[in-house]
Amino acid sequence: MNFKKEMLNCDRQINFIGGQFMRNVRRKSLENIPEKEIIESLIYNYRRKLAIYRLIDEKMKKKYGMEFEEFEKKNVVKEKNFSWEVESDAMEWEHVIAGIKYLEKKLTEFEKYES
Repeated sequence: MNFKKEMLNCDRQINFIGGQFMRNVRRKSLENIPEKEIIESLIYNYRRKLAIYRLIDEKMKKKYGMEFEEFEKKNVVKEKNFSWEVESDAMEWEHVIAGIKYLEKKLTEFEKYES
């Protein structure tokens, strides 16, 4: 697995502070960072993002009193007459569920390198 490439992808996803200059500095600096540190950083950032996604998922479950799958199955957006709030929640929730699945998969992949 190309951990340096993964770190750059993570960098883009997590939106670190700084513009083009900082991105260039990170790319050049990344070449000098040991692979173990890159893996640790990726795992930390993925766990942080996963925690945020799980909090949002819990907030939505509480707000609508159901899991996302049931929310979709019941077509709550249509039931609520396509209100902006419900549609926005549906899009955010769908993004969060996909993010949780993606991050859990990535963390499983990285766990075998963490030691």
